[in-house]
Amino acid sequence: MALASLIGTRPLILHFFSTSCRVCRADDLLVRQQGFAYADRGVAVVNVYVNTTPTQLLAYRRAGTIGVAELMDPRGRLARQTGMRAASQVLFVSATGVVRSTLTGPMTQQAVLQNLRDLLSY
Repeated sequence: MALASLIGTRPLILHFFSTSCRVCRADDLLVRQQGFAYADRGVAVVNVYVNTTPTQLLAYRRAGTIGVAELMDPRGRLARQTGMRAASQVLFVSATGVVRSTLTGPMTQQAVLQNLRDLLSY
């Protein structure tokens, strides 16, 4: 899947992280839960795996972490292009393709929910 095919089509939660990061994995669960709660409003969650090998991703999936769109960023190029500043970072992108807000980990449910609600108010 190409990220460009999703941007500008629906509200997106782009979660950039590495599967080897403990905080990132906890953030992933939180982000997916909140994203799924708003799926009926068109929200899509996309995990962008930064500096993660296919073997690491396979092990992560075996742990029961499926259900979202996935992109590999093995060298972190996309993460750098988006200005990633932390091991776990979420971009909230409007249906028109505009980044409305950014969160860095560790994240709280309240922060994710507030950013998601703000995203949907545009």
